[in-house]
Amino acid sequence: AASDTGDPITVRVAKNGSKYTVTRMFLAFDTSAIKEPPTTALLDIRVHGLTNGGTPIRVVRVAANATGDSDTAFAAADFDAFQGFATGSTMAGNVVTYSAEIASGSLSAGSHHRIRLNATARRDMAALTEFKIAIVGGKDYTNTAPTADNRTLIDSVDDSVASKRPRLKWVPARSSRKVRKTKGSRGRGFSLKNVTVTTGGKTVANGFEEI
Repeated sequence: AASDTGDPITVRVAKNGSKYTVTRMFLAFDTSAIKEPPTTALLDIRVHGLTNGGTPIRVVRVAANATGDSDTAFAAADFDAFQGFATGSTMAGNVVTYSAEIASGSLSAGSHHRIRLNATARRDMAALTEFKIAIVGGKDYTNTAPTADNRTLIDSVDDSVASKRPRLKWVPARSSRKVRKTKGSRGRGFSLKNVTVTTGGKTVANGFEEI
C-alpha cells in the first residue's frame, strides 16, 4: 500500500491459503490539452524494486466513469472499473489494453522504464479529458493462479523526488521534436485482501521534455 509519504506501489498477485492478494496501480492524467492522437506516447515509470524476480506488468484502460481522476481520489468501487471486466475471467480480449506485456526480466530496480502505449491509448488521450489507467500484473491480467509471490514495486507520484514520479509523455501529432508530459494524479493503487483498499488523487501541472 502507498501513503502520502511517497511509498512505492506494489503490483502483485499472490495466494495465501484460499485467499488471493491482488494489487493494481491506478493513475489519472489530465489530457484536455491533447486534440489529436499523438504519434508516440510513453508511460515513464521508475521501478523501486523487484521481489522474487518481479511480476510482468501491463497497462489497461480504467472506465471513464470511475470515481478517480486527476483531481479526485479513486474509490474502492473503482478496483474493477474496466470496461468488459468480469470476475473470474481473463482480461485478455475483454478489457481495453493499452500496452503489450512488459516482461519482469526487462525491468531493473532503481531504473526508469518507458512503456510504449498503443494506438488505442493514443486515440483515448485525444478523445478524453481524463486519461485513466491501471498497471496490472501478468497473472492478474490472465486470471491465472500464482505459484509464487512475485512483486514489482513502482515509485508513486507521492515520491519526494520529482524525477521518480510516473509521467505520461507524448509526441504531438504535428511534431516529432517535443513531447508533452504530465505527472498525473496520486492514484496510488489498491491493495486487495478480500478486500482492503487504499486510494488517492491530486492534480499536477503539465510541462515539456525532450523524448
